[in-house]
Amino acid sequence: MYTGVMAYFGIPTKMCWSINRGEGLTPVDSCEGLGDPAYFYVACVFLLNGAMMSLFFIYGAYLSGSCLGGIVTTLCFFFNHGESTRVMWTPPLRESFAYPFLVLQMLLLTYILRTRNPSRTAMVALGISNLCFMLPWQFAQFVLLTQVASLFASYILGYLVASKMQSILVTHMVTLGVCFILMFGNSMLLTSFYASSLISIWVIIALRDRFIQMFRPGIVIWVRKNNLMLFFYTSLLECTVLGYSCFMW
Repeated sequence: MYTGVMAYFGIPTKMCWSINRGEGLTPVDSCEGLGDPAYFYVACVFLLNGAMMSLFFIYGAYLSGSCLGGIVTTLCFFFNHGESTRVMWTPPLRESFAYPFLVLQMLLLTYILRTRNPSRTAMVALGISNLCFMLPWQFAQFVLLTQVASLFASYILGYLVASKMQSILVTHMVTLGVCFILMFGNSMLLTSFYASSLISIWVIIALRDRFIQMFRPGIVIWVRKNNLMLFFYTSLLECTVLGYSCFMW
């Protein structure tokens, strides 16, 4: 798309040289500029990670309620840059594409949690950020698994209402399905802990009224919810693994 648009406007995108290697070897072309795939790839990675610093500033300022919080967040990232990212010495990593969208996803999720009645636009934006985070990196599902588990813990403790938790879960499920299709049927997504947890937690929340009638309020319900989540989680995991094994057989 980039080279096609630039060619339409007559703008050169790369400069090439023919290098004679001698000794009967054929010459090779060496190019530089955004029209070269390697240059374009690395430039996009650095642009995304540069934009990520703006997201860190916005995120820190939003959490703290002041610009000072954003400045401190950005400075902390720069101070721990060697432990926070590997983009400076290995830019072609898939996680370098996914990481900026994770920061955006956390910012949107924080906004949704702080808003009493989040709009549909906010939920769609959360789904798009989830998708952009999961598509480049195959291990993104494990990061989202810990996030969903933390949200479920907040729901158990009463800090998160059931309707909002269900909306977030449905957004994750839709994103997972779209990602499965766009990754040409990657079975690892549907047989993962992340997929099993989404279904398990959604079932528990959907049947919460029956749980309240069965058990007394308080810590007993918390324990029962955790036990039920583990039961649904392991059952679904066994079913998915068994189904995948039968499919492969």
